[in-house]
Amino acid sequence: MKKILILSVLLIAQYSFSQDYNGTVIDKENNQSIPFASVWVIELNTGASCLANGTFSLPISLPNVVHLKVSAVGYSSATITVKKEKLSNFTIALSPSHIELQEMEISTSTGILENYSVTSIESKTLAELTTISTTSLGQAIGNISGVYSNSTGNGISKPVIRGMSGMRISTYLNGLKIENQQWGGDHGIGVDALGIEKVEVIKGASSLLYGSDALGGVIYLKEAEYTESNHLEASVNSQFESNSLGFTNGFSFKLAKKNIRFNLFGNQTSHADYQIPSENYVFNSRFNGQAIKAALGMNKNNWVGNIRYSFITNELGIPGHTHDSIPLQEDLFKETTSRKKTLPLQVNSTHYISAENKFFFENSELKFTLGYISNDLQEFEEKVTIPGIEMKLNTLSYNGMWNIKKIKNHSIIFGAQGNFQSNTNSPKAEEILLRNLSATSHGIFSLIHSKWNEFTQTQIGIRGDLNEFDIKKQVNETENITLNYQSLNYSAGISYTRKKHAFRVNISSGYRPPHPIESLANGVHHSSRRFEIGSLSLKPEYANQLDFSYEYSNEHVSFIVNPYFSVIRNYVYLAFTDSISNGYPVVNYRQNHLTYFYGGEATFHYHPHFLHNLHLESNFTYLFAKDENQNSISAIPQPKLMALITYDLKSTHKLIPQSLAIQNTYFGEQSRVIENEIPTVAYNLLDIGANWKIKSKKLEGSLKIGAKNIFNSDYINHLSELKPLGIQNPGRNFYVTLNLTINQKIKSNEKNN
Repeated sequence: MKKILILSVLLIAQYSFSQDYNGTVIDKENNQSIPFASVWVIELNTGASCLANGTFSLPISLPNVVHLKVSAVGYSSATITVKKEKLSNFTIALSPSHIELQEMEISTSTGILENYSVTSIESKTLAELTTISTTSLGQAIGNISGVYSNSTGNGISKPVIRGMSGMRISTYLNGLKIENQQWGGDHGIGVDALGIEKVEVIKGASSLLYGSDALGGVIYLKEAEYTESNHLEASVNSQFESNSLGFTNGFSFKLAKKNIRFNLFGNQTSHADYQIPSENYVFNSRFNGQAIKAALGMNKNNWVGNIRYSFITNELGIPGHTHDSIPLQEDLFKETTSRKKTLPLQVNSTHYISAENKFFFENSELKFTLGYISNDLQEFEEKVTIPGIEMKLNTLSYNGMWNIKKIKNHSIIFGAQGNFQSNTNSPKAEEILLRNLSATSHGIFSLIHSKWNEFTQTQIGIRGDLNEFDIKKQVNETENITLNYQSLNYSAGISYTRKKHAFRVNISSGYRPPHPIESLANGVHHSSRRFEIGSLSLKPEYANQLDFSYEYSNEHVSFIVNPYFSVIRNYVYLAFTDSISNGYPVVNYRQNHLTYFYGGEATFHYHPHFLHNLHLESNFTYLFAKDENQNSISAIPQPKLMALITYDLKSTHKLIPQSLAIQNTYFGEQSRVIENEIPTVAYNLLDIGANWKIKSKKLEGSLKIGAKNIFNSDYINHLSELKPLGIQNPGRNFYVTLNLTINQKIKSNEKNN
């Protein structure tokens, strides 16, 4: 960290001269200036706030052409493209709106390909997803329509998109895929909410930019922006939850000086066993974690560079995880709680480092990112010093993208991405769950986005992938096993937008090679309480998807309807047998010839004209899944209807009441289950929250209090890994969240060119 700070000082000295670019943000209807609007340079991930008179200044070196994201309270955000030489007394006009409409984006090198994409995308800030506070990032993402959370207690959660999770979901952080043993149901996504600003969800097998595996979709995480140029920002935050006596304490530090920017985040989390509505506690649902993240950004003329590092470690108790195939109830629940370390225990640690370089030319952009991830997974079964399982996954990733803009109203993206992996078992471990292996993955793609007229846009693309797994021989085996797979996939779509209406249709394909655990499993998976047997005869999964959406929006109302249909050939699943091995039921990895997923999502936002302080939001998700014989598929989520009511408050006090929120989530009955799968009854969860803004001359912040599951409903989510054991989800939970921030402008005596 000391070296990073020294480097920051040197670079600040190097780039001490830059030109100020300035302008004014005005109301489009009356030409009046808009005070305190935000003007953000997407390429640099920094910008400035307007003064009370609506003027702004960007005292930084800019590329020749920049994308400015301009926003203000009560107005629709706008993203504009402008040459830097025109950013002198430049005027930007915003349209009034009481509903902030999400721009449809694809996360390319600039962050935005076009304002209107033909791909099904949900884009939410983390603040929007945590209007009612959540315990984890996975729970927050589960508030998005079409997205659920698959959980193992409080500490482990992973997203489920359109009925698919694990290896069928790709998670990206700052443009690189997170690799951390996603084949295990008890393995979380390995990403902390620390420093995350925004979440984008690309649903279904529709994304050519992010490679194979993503049949269900892509979770794209964007880290927090840098602070304004020539500003220093520091904050501390703390959250307490009553149900698990859990706390999270964190800090952030941001510094931007001319063309150098630096972010530093850190937090610590500790939760005891969580409480169920019967007032008992789920034994060994406790968990602890620490995380630290740092980012260094710099730019000069048409070059932008970012170096990022993060370290996340989680120490997780595994509730219901015993060596007995039929655990005793007294082993699952206790009358008292504790956060003391006990067995069985999982420790998951990940180092993540990436280096990003962007080059901006007159009509194109070139981006190349190189990243390294080291993930260490330990599971302690019977001994606290010797792991039962220990695997280290090392991944070297690359991602290159060339974006050619506006060639006769056409934008073209060429790209290549891939990784080199090795998974190694520790010689100290007592068991081998997944054999030592090395793997390579390479893909090339091209995407063309065309704007034919004021209303119509199209997007077509193609992608080729190669995957190879080299599985090392074990004792008593004579040779290695090599598995090779390849595929060619496509995507094509059209959007038509006119006045208040928008139509989008997309057809696409996807591909996922079998994971080695599916091909070679042969032993007890204790966390899942079953004996798993793989098959070398498994074929790759191939998906085809048709996605349609209709959107209507005006000043006070917006809604989106998004039906879809997808068919997957060679869908891999676990089939129970009548056999018992080592006291556990035997399951085999098998494939369906054809599996069908179809359903839809709908979102609604109403802001009454007669009551500007009131916001009514709702989303609905419904999914069917069947094989070619009309049999149900396992682990299909319940129908979900979420309704959120927020009321904005106004006050002149230093502790300003900001909003009140009531959220009700209805999960419908799920009786479409397979053999040995338990149906789930319907239930409601009611949450409430109140938010205050803290504001003084030198200090800003927020205070949030609320209660989740306020009626202490007794329920088990259909996707809970603990459902077969009859372990309920958490009962009533009160929370308090406090954030305090200092944002100070740095005085500069430097001369401008």
